[in-house]
Amino acid sequence: MTKEEAKIKAIKYTTERGWDERDVIFLTKEDDTYIFCLYMPKWGDFGSPCGVVVNEKECDVRELTLQELLLLDKLKLTKYDDMTIQQIKEFFQDKEHFPCPVTEKLVKAGYQQVSGGYIDRAKSEGIPVDYKANSPSQYWHLMSYCNSRDGNQKFSIRIVCGELIFWMAEVSGAVDREVLEWLADKIIKSADHSKGNKPVYDRIEWNSEIHRLCFERIQAKVEKSTLYNRIREMIARCKWTFAKSMPWCPHEYIVRDKCPLTDEEFVYFVNMQREYGVKEHWGKYYFPYLYVDDYKYWTMGAPIDETIIINRAKVEKK
Repeated sequence: MTKEEAKIKAIKYTTERGWDERDVIFLTKEDDTYIFCLYMPKWGDFGSPCGVVVNEKECDVRELTLQELLLLDKLKLTKYDDMTIQQIKEFFQDKEHFPCPVTEKLVKAGYQQVSGGYIDRAKSEGIPVDYKANSPSQYWHLMSYCNSRDGNQKFSIRIVCGELIFWMAEVSGAVDREVLEWLADKIIKSADHSKGNKPVYDRIEWNSEIHRLCFERIQAKVEKSTLYNRIREMIARCKWTFAKSMPWCPHEYIVRDKCPLTDEEFVYFVNMQREYGVKEHWGKYYFPYLYVDDYKYWTMGAPIDETIIINRAKVEKK
């Protein structure tokens, strides 16, 4: 069986069970078995992935293993423009009290920068430096860094502090908790306890591993949040008209040349809806719906230069 034949079999298997047709992504091949990923509809950024296992004898669906999740993690990274420090600050400034048990476990196991950078800054400000107490916090670390720099500067991947990037990944939800647990356990098990009271780690190796796994996922989260905030500002400027001709399908709309949006903004909105929308059936149609707060937004699928209407409907609370 070739990979293409296995993919056709995986798509046939899933559609026969009444699921909406989704992109089936090849992950890996083990012996004579092909493993694909199928995204199932769910709230959130990427949906909830499950594995489709195909070989000559069977086709079945199961949860992805951790190693398969890591493969998927690499495949679905999206390249974004560099984040600015201001974007980072705005995204994380309300996350001081977000639970971060995996980061705390890692730091309390001694994975904390020894000197320089934020450690010296904390000492100069009278903040206790004690890895066993998870002090200084990574929230303080990030905010003090952002406040000391021009917000228009790029938040560079050259920032090497592993515990900071790890915390950002955890509180943002950019990396799955199970994956972070797995990585934290690997790091902790590598500690050298023969050189004093505090465990010693190869920070060059592990900081690099944390960056490889987390940085672009964080970047995607922050950039997407920025894009959605721009859409929210556009939505607030518009006066949405109720569609009186379709009372059986309550919704509102705006018209391209009659709303406050510039043509560039209108095109941006439509592109966002089509790129980030979740595809759903409505009668004979199969549209991407962009979910923003309490509403979902859609267009009718015409080419962008022919699209003149953006629709929205209230999302019913479940």
